[in-house]
Amino acid sequence: MSNWLKEQDDVAASEAGVRPAMQARSRATRKRILKVLDRALKDQSIDSLTVADIARAAKSSVGAFYGRFADKAAAMDALYADRMEELVEKLAAANQDARRHRDVHRWIGSLSTECLEHALANRSLLARLAGRTSDLAVPPPAFEADLAQTLNVLKIKPPHFAPMAADFMIRLILGLSRDGALFQGDLDQRPEARKTYASDIQKAALWYLTAPSA
Repeated sequence: MSNWLKEQDDVAASEAGVRPAMQARSRATRKRILKVLDRALKDQSIDSLTVADIARAAKSSVGAFYGRFADKAAAMDALYADRMEELVEKLAAANQDARRHRDVHRWIGSLSTECLEHALANRSLLARLAGRTSDLAVPPPAFEADLAQTLNVLKIKPPHFAPMAADFMIRLILGLSRDGALFQGDLDQRPEARKTYASDIQKAALWYLTAPSA
């Protein structure tokens, strides 16, 4: 994990009531707890699952759970933070690729596809987190800075507009991806529908980037 991702994860964890797991054994326990939550989200048993149930299934203890998370909601926040970290690593690689190849359409297409796949893979989790005070369309600030650098390299926006453009663009792509996963039921079953929706996200982002007032 890169240093800036680790720093952002620790900050987010602190704000969400998650106690960072530092040692290898502690991280392994944390991973098992989150894996149990993930299974419960997929089989729709999350509502009936108690902290004691989670600890038992994770081969741990209630004390170990509360040593890492304030409550079940905080554990779900942590699970989403981990998933977002995986997504950001993929998007950061796409940024590097864009700066090498100077291909704007391929770059935005990659961002759109990765974000949509992320949202579909985490549909149950997103549905549980929808309506919470946390904004699910906000990536780590350091990633937005990396995105702004890509805009500068590709000369899509003047340098002083790049940070604002990067912030809005990634919120737009993540937001549309999340909404598609939550409200377009056929996207995970019909590849052609998924491809069309990802293309629509790409078009929206490209329109924003080329709009004179953006």
